[in-house]
Amino acid sequence: MEIITGALPSVITKLTDLATGEYNLQKGLKNDIKFLQEELMAMKGALEDVSKMKPLSLKNSQKLLYGRIFGNGYKDNNEDTDKQEDDLAEVSNQILMKCAGVPLAISTIASLLASKGRNKMDWYEVYNSIGTGLHKNFDVGNMRKILLLSYYDLSSHLKTCLLYLSVFPEDFKIERDRLIWMWVAEGFIQCTREGESLLELGESYFNELINRSMIQLVNHEYHRASEYCCVHDMVLKLIRILSNKENFVTILHDHKDHTSPTSTVRRLSLQNCMVGHAWIRDKTSKKKIRSVIVFLPDNDPKLNLGTFGVLRVLDLECCRLSNVHCLENVGKLIHLSSGGVPEGIRNLTSLEVLSVGWICDDTTIIELGHLTELRMLKIILDTDFITEQLDHPMGLKPLEESLVCLHKLKKIQSVDISGMARLRKHTIGRLDAWHAPPHLRRIQLSNKFGFSVRPDWMNPSYLPHLTYLCVTVLQLQQNDLDIIGRLPALHDLDLSVHSGLSIAINDSLFPNLVRCKLLNFMPPVVFRQGAMLRLIDLEFTFNVRQTRGIAGSIDNLEFGLENLRVLQNILVRFTGKSDTKKDREEAMDVPRHAVEIHPNRPKLRTENW
Repeated sequence: MEIITGALPSVITKLTDLATGEYNLQKGLKNDIKFLQEELMAMKGALEDVSKMKPLSLKNSQKLLYGRIFGNGYKDNNEDTDKQEDDLAEVSNQILMKCAGVPLAISTIASLLASKGRNKMDWYEVYNSIGTGLHKNFDVGNMRKILLLSYYDLSSHLKTCLLYLSVFPEDFKIERDRLIWMWVAEGFIQCTREGESLLELGESYFNELINRSMIQLVNHEYHRASEYCCVHDMVLKLIRILSNKENFVTILHDHKDHTSPTSTVRRLSLQNCMVGHAWIRDKTSKKKIRSVIVFLPDNDPKLNLGTFGVLRVLDLECCRLSNVHCLENVGKLIHLSSGGVPEGIRNLTSLEVLSVGWICDDTTIIELGHLTELRMLKIILDTDFITEQLDHPMGLKPLEESLVCLHKLKKIQSVDISGMARLRKHTIGRLDAWHAPPHLRRIQLSNKFGFSVRPDWMNPSYLPHLTYLCVTVLQLQQNDLDIIGRLPALHDLDLSVHSGLSIAINDSLFPNLVRCKLLNFMPPVVFRQGAMLRLIDLEFTFNVRQTRGIAGSIDNLEFGLENLRVLQNILVRFTGKSDTKKDREEAMDVPRHAVEIHPNRPKLRTENW
């Protein structure tokens, strides 16, 4: 009896632990089931919204399917393509019957088929995998099956990158580079070949998800220089279900906690909810949280980061920031994005990605020179700070000297300095003494900064890997543009001038350029035959009366747009306040004629700027 009595406390403790564990497990399962039910109901609601749309006809469904697979010009006198379509007509029509004219279903399946090649047996395998046709039973299960089919066809690294998108709220416009650098910080992108760039590899992942119709490109009203994407509601619901199942991302929204008490929080996304210190302590004190992303535009998150020992990503870009503590305890932080500069920034020596706003002193910029692991730097300078510098007898010289610290950043690949939009329109701060760090792949400087002339470092031998260039050069000569045009990797150019007369883009220049924006050239730049062989998007400004004053007449102007053989989009921005409607109509005769004789018939748009 004494033996039994003596063992009783130990047995009671074990039974208590088992009961507690069972309770937590049941509670966690209930939370998981509740979460899945809510997501499935939301998915059903999204699908019902889709079902209210008028389904595409068979002809339009075929046009969408073949357009996605073979390209928009698949019917243009290509007998081989026509024959392949005839061979695939039967199976493609059967697939389309299962898609029931739903554009999302057709686009998703088309992207999957495009990745399979044009083998009839592979197409039949896809057809057999879809299951019951949507035309028979239009429900969540069938649509989800199509999406799952595409998801499971992705490579493992693309699956991981796609699941990470579940951290963003519905209908959120996601900046491409912001997303890619978050992938980098999480370790999802690994270079395996010498000379390979993390950013370029990330761009290839991003483009592959676009091609697979898992994410969609969108235009951003205020940030046209950057690419943005969003996730279709149906796709987002699916990846949230998969993410929850794999305990990949924990999402808190509308004051609801769907997490299991026994689950490990690895990535935390706070959306439209406030979380107290107690929740953070309970959920993370013994967990291994790697990412915290906050979407609280109207609230100030009071986060104590002392327990976040392995935190890699801290993204506070979409919230007000005044109270983030214990940065000294997150020394392994790789990605920091916020609307302000936290104290102790110089101690975060593991940082590889830094995006901060409203810098208002030189000292903060100098501190950035201590972050020698940085690969991407994006800073927004406070307008009042710049105004004070411009009004000072020394002008921007202190700022230029502080920017010299960037030379210490030997691994830097991307530099973005902005934030002076409210300055006087014609105010330009000169940064002639600033010298770009080598090995850059992206340079974006606000048009409120400018170089008097092209700096010597802006040449192909110093910047052989530069892919994106956005700068202002006040005085630009023909020879300067010829040198910039020989940058071998450049595919995105945004170039502003104050004086650039009779400039031409000559043969063989800008061989890899895809997008080009040329501002304030008068007359507009002329494109010679053999220039910009890969250019797709072109934007330029046109001041009609000033151009007429320089050239004498606009009737005989030649832009050479017909020489840009793969051009698809042209945007002409009229900048002259004194230009009349008649002036602009006369000026448009030249580009209109160029479009009419262009083999691609590019889309022509105009805007008053």
